[in-house]
Amino acid sequence: MKGVSAWFWKNLPYIIVVGLVVVWGVVCILAARLVWSSVASPSTAMLTATPRLPSTPTPSATPSTPLLNVRVEENTLTVVGTNWPANAIVQLWLRHPSISAEYFLGTVTTDEQGRFEWRGTHQSLMPSGEGITLIVLSGAVRQESTFDWRLPTPTPSVTPTPTIAGAFACSIYLASANVRAFPDGASPVLVVLMRGATVQAVGRLADTLWVHIEASDGTRGWVTADALNCPEPLSRLPVLVPPQETPTPTPTATATPTPTPTVIPTDAWRGEYFSNAGLLGVPALVRTDAELRFEWGTQAPAEGVPADNFSVRWMRRLHFAAGTYRFAVRVDDGARLWIDDNLVLDAWELGPSRTLTVDVTLTEGEHTLRLEYFEAAGEAVAILWWSPIPTSFDGWQGRYFAAPLPTGTPVLERDDTVIDFDWGNDAPAPVLPRDGWSARWERTLALPAPGYRFTVDVKGGVRLWVGNTLMLDEWHAADTTYTFDLATDGEPRRFIVEYYDAGGEAAIRVQWVLLSPTPTPTPTSTPTLTPTPTLTPTSSPTATPTASPTQSPTPSATPSPTASLTPSATPSPTPSVTPSPSPAATPPTATPTQTLVLTPVPTATP
Repeated sequence: MKGVSAWFWKNLPYIIVVGLVVVWGVVCILAARLVWSSVASPSTAMLTATPRLPSTPTPSATPSTPLLNVRVEENTLTVVGTNWPANAIVQLWLRHPSISAEYFLGTVTTDEQGRFEWRGTHQSLMPSGEGITLIVLSGAVRQESTFDWRLPTPTPSVTPTPTIAGAFACSIYLASANVRAFPDGASPVLVVLMRGATVQAVGRLADTLWVHIEASDGTRGWVTADALNCPEPLSRLPVLVPPQETPTPTPTATATPTPTPTVIPTDAWRGEYFSNAGLLGVPALVRTDAELRFEWGTQAPAEGVPADNFSVRWMRRLHFAAGTYRFAVRVDDGARLWIDDNLVLDAWELGPSRTLTVDVTLTEGEHTLRLEYFEAAGEAVAILWWSPIPTSFDGWQGRYFAAPLPTGTPVLERDDTVIDFDWGNDAPAPVLPRDGWSARWERTLALPAPGYRFTVDVKGGVRLWVGNTLMLDEWHAADTTYTFDLATDGEPRRFIVEYYDAGGEAAIRVQWVLLSPTPTPTPTSTPTLTPTPTLTPTSSPTATPTASPTQSPTPSATPSPTASLTPSATPSPTPSVTPSPSPAATPPTATPTQTLVLTPVPTATP
């Protein structure tokens, strides 16, 4: 044992060196295997950089995590997805880092393994450059991938066009720019260009407020100078004199019907329907819509317009009285509301059917309303509604909400005289959903004593407060009637009624009646008076028969007494003047008991 110990201490340096070599070899083998696995699957390595994917995926989460593979080849974009829900519709969107709005690419359906592939070429209005974000949606599943899409510098569509010396290329700086037929804000819109679109600036007005441009599709028109981002000063452009009659491009002839709805300010809406989700180009259909109340479902809005990936612009001029109005929009997918060219509501994004509200104070007179709408895929809903916000209430202060709980900002607020409604399968207003909405009524009442019985007929759920006391709590689906009694003393109290539509038919009615005291003394006095007349009729019939038999033998003596006796026999009918009139003299209140007293009398006469 002593020799082994001596050998160990003698060779310890060699043992340490050998151990380090073994450890170093194991580390090199593991590192080589890690490098080989990353090289063997380059697509996975690229996807780990996507912000929405986990940096260190666990083996259990990897198979269920949707993956994206983005490839860019000059003008062509290819998107391949794996591990997505099987047989599902997938929506693809692009977003530029400096633009808040998204550009809708289209939809594709996954196969049974959850795989899809989409390929498309760059269009003139698509975002391009560095930091482009691809957004892919399928139901509640959402993934994003950021990439660079640098287009080739020479663009053949732009090069040949400058017919005027001094023209140069610019890009749209604003989120969107209207290209108009004349340098005037009321001029017809020829096309709408999104931020980043490349145009040719060919001229300007003398004050440089308007610039004449040519879009990549050949459309020429005027834009405001602040809508452009140009590499050279606009003052270098030649000064142009715009035509007074019709602009040079022929599209002006098609745009001339635009002012027609303005002549009839309250009759209808001018609807411009586009076969894309961005209000781009020339409308596929222009028509007059009586009201903005559309629930297309999965159908197309009109012939020539697709059921998905379309957009609409409605315009109308209306007269308003001075006051504050609540505007409500129910929409699926996105919408924007403009009043007098002021953006008052912006929901230009994907989303299910929902109701959005905004309060706007208007001066008396005519105001221009413009609603812009887009539909990506699935259900399509576009409804606009407005009503003045009352400042005082004579009846119930009614507030209506687009949710099952009456909280937040109401969609509709009005003065309801009574709570007595039967909506059936509809809702109180078009902007409210047919099912799943709620309402809240408030009012101060001073009810006199002694009390009232409240009755509530309801189809749905209901709650009722008196002051701070919850008198009725039936917040569930029901088709029934509830009652309760409330003691009152004439003092004012705050009454609150809440209701929600649980689906199906919707109805509620609240009413109350005074509780009157029961009159006890009146009925008891009548029975005591009626028994007294019954004793007189019974004694008079018994006396009459005894008198007439004793007098009948006497007439045989002399004929003269016969004459005296005949009148004495006739008095026997005197009982027919029986006490029957005396019960009739009882007070009118005793009429029911009078019939009961007279019925035994005829039975005693025989």
